[in-house]
Amino acid sequence: MKKKEEGLKTGGVLFSEKWEGQKKKKKRDV
Repeated sequence: MKKKEEGLKTGGVLFSEKWEGQKKKKKRDV
């Protein structure tokens, strides 16, 4: 259970980082 929670946490961090990167890219393109 603990391992699964940790995995979700890392996945969420990776996802938000990726999302922020996409936002920055879009802003730069416009």
